[in-house]
Amino acid sequence: MIDWKAVDTVLFDMDGTLLDLHFDTCFWQEYIPAYYAAQRGIATRAAGEYFFSLLRVKQGTLDWYCFDYWSQELGLDLSQLQQTVSHKIRFRPFAQEFLQALQSAGKQVVLVTNSSRAGLDLKMRCLPLENYMDSIVCAHDFGHPKEHHAFWDCLARTVSFEAGRTLLFDDNLSVLRMARQWGLSHLRAIATPDMTRPVVNTAEFTPVQHFFELLPVI
Repeated sequence: MIDWKAVDTVLFDMDGTLLDLHFDTCFWQEYIPAYYAAQRGIATRAAGEYFFSLLRVKQGTLDWYCFDYWSQELGLDLSQLQQTVSHKIRFRPFAQEFLQALQSAGKQVVLVTNSSRAGLDLKMRCLPLENYMDSIVCAHDFGHPKEHHAFWDCLARTVSFEAGRTLLFDDNLSVLRMARQWGLSHLRAIATPDMTRPVVNTAEFTPVQHFFELLPVI
């Protein structure tokens, strides 16, 4: 259980944490390979293997999350293409209720995302994310992803929070490990980033499967 008396600030990742990762799964793992294959006249499987091999090289970097970078690499306008499947963008169940409860409890609520500005802007047009946030922080504005120590240094200069009284929700174990190394005391891992897929192993971090589990506590 979370000791809410020991928490003043709550940091949320976006994709796979507040939002169902199903949109991103469909877009990056299914739609892009199929579209790239059709444009190049090759098999979808071959296109997927090629794209995923490029992704693996960039994992843990800002390029991995960057629409402009992949648009240039693939010769596609990904910012335009993502709108084709934007109907899949949605909050995780009870995410809005949880955010409202945190607001009512007087907690500072901050969105911290590795998403590129193009991805963040689309999701903010589709969903009222800003209604629930005291601050919205995009890692691309810092030049460092959340997996890097420098991101947290930049965050501390931008948002006022005490590391020992801050709670982070994220579905990325590398991010959670870096946040712990930097000094955050309260960490929770999302066990079902893509709501259509099975529960994932959250390793050493306490899992959260559904936000309604936390609502009675607040």
